[in-house]
Amino acid sequence: MELSVLSYQPEAAEVSLLRDDGLGRGDAVPARFLAALGMTGGEGMTGGSSERQRGTDWRDAGGETIIRGPVAGRRGWPVIEGSDRRMADNASSDPTTIRVGAVSFLNALPLTHALDTDPDVTLVRAVPAELPGMLERGEVEVALVPVIDTVRHERNWTIVGDGCIACDGATLTVRVFSRVDPADVTRLHVDCDSHSSVALASVLWREKYDRALKTVPFRAADATAETLAECQAVLLIGDKVIDPPLGMDEFSTQIDLGATWKSLTGLPFVFAAWATNDPGIVERAAPILAAARDAGVARAADLASEHAPGIGWPTDLARLYLTAYLDFTMQERHRRGMARFLELAGDDDPQPAPSEAVVA
Repeated sequence: MELSVLSYQPEAAEVSLLRDDGLGRGDAVPARFLAALGMTGGEGMTGGSSERQRGTDWRDAGGETIIRGPVAGRRGWPVIEGSDRRMADNASSDPTTIRVGAVSFLNALPLTHALDTDPDVTLVRAVPAELPGMLERGEVEVALVPVIDTVRHERNWTIVGDGCIACDGATLTVRVFSRVDPADVTRLHVDCDSHSSVALASVLWREKYDRALKTVPFRAADATAETLAECQAVLLIGDKVIDPPLGMDEFSTQIDLGATWKSLTGLPFVFAAWATNDPGIVERAAPILAAARDAGVARAADLASEHAPGIGWPTDLARLYLTAYLDFTMQERHRRGMARFLELAGDDDPQPAPSEAVVA
């Protein structure tokens, strides 16, 4: 297991986290911060056990990260300030700049922060699921898109440079919340903001549990305890994991999809990458995006500290998230992981049809 809860120390009120890289490096995070993720626990709590624990606990089932326990019922935290700039706001921009589309989540800050002030870039932000359409319509020339969308619908888009949002183990903010054991999940209400996460859930349940999931659209902002009572399992991503809808405390099991992918394949998982449908722009855009990424990664801890209070994240947790959980450079192992995912995903599209949309 790449990132797991190792021990709970009530007297110290902290939980130790270890990235299993063979070097024994670990970080301690105050337990009150982890409470937002349901990692509150009680007496006798341990991590790394291959056997299920009783009561409120964590367990490592064959390498996957599964967390049992209540989650906080907070909601309504905003996205990064200024992140809702759209195309209309940039209509008068210099036509010689590169129009770049990006997401508004905390996890994109190391890739995008320096682009905000780059004179060669006009930055437009949207949720991940909107960016592929913006790229197809020519509203942006390069976009940070879910990797599954680079090949869907007979596309053959070009990956631009090596910037990405990836994990090599637990991701913290892409999770399935379930009322039943993972092997028994058949119907999954999904947060459609990330196409890659929906496709990943479908792949994992098919490959690990031999289950063909039925996916149903889920709008976390509209969820109530009553509508959640009808859900067997729910996929949440991003800030919605830190700020879960009211009623999520009824879901006893959490499955981190990044950790489950790592246990299944031994490879990192790439959620999003810079892509274009105009290969001619790659030579110009790639160095700009790489320089912005290098500058952002170098300042990742500071960026977390600066932006966490405004979006409701505990500062220490945000710093750990950007500096330990996520990778922003696509190395060879990440490329192999991405290729493996696209191979397993195949031509099947697990995205729910718009006509199936429900308010959950």
